[in-house]
Amino acid sequence: MKKCIILLLMVTMALCAVAQAENATVLNWADSEARFTQEGIPGDFVVIKKVGMKVWVPAALQKAELTKSDTDAGHLARFSAGEGQQEMSVILYDMEGATLEEYKEQQSVFGAVNMTDILVNGVKGIYYEIPDNDCLCASFPVSKGHIVEVTCKPMSDAGWKQVWINMIASIQGK
Repeated sequence: MKKCIILLLMVTMALCAVAQAENATVLNWADSEARFTQEGIPGDFVVIKKVGMKVWVPAALQKAELTKSDTDAGHLARFSAGEGQQEMSVILYDMEGATLEEYKEQQSVFGAVNMTDILVNGVKGIYYEIPDNDCLCASFPVSKGHIVEVTCKPMSDAGWKQVWINMIASIQGK
């Protein structure tokens, strides 16, 4: 009897996971890689060691130096096309035990809109836009209470917005 209950619980959990994936926007690197190749956009993967992830970065963006205040605020990496131009940042937040769902609820305080559950190369996350900051973001849990956020700006440039979304689709565990 105990084995039946455990088996039933495992099947229920698996079905819930499938249902969650079905409600999420699925992004994968294979599709984005084909787009970058077709459009002739060169780039390469960069490993963010502290959170065990890698992300594809176009050659137009160069790694920027982080200041002490950047690293104190959780910035792990920043890539930029130049001062005041296109920029992608990777930031680690200690959410003091908060889950991804709780983090998602908090983002409305910052003016987040178009919030969408995403599944990127098998990893559950959330996508949202913050119009007041002209940026789009994707956030993923990396450990209990820690969220890694990839922030890209500007999102108002339609061409770069598509590049940003394809870069988010490249995010993978290393």
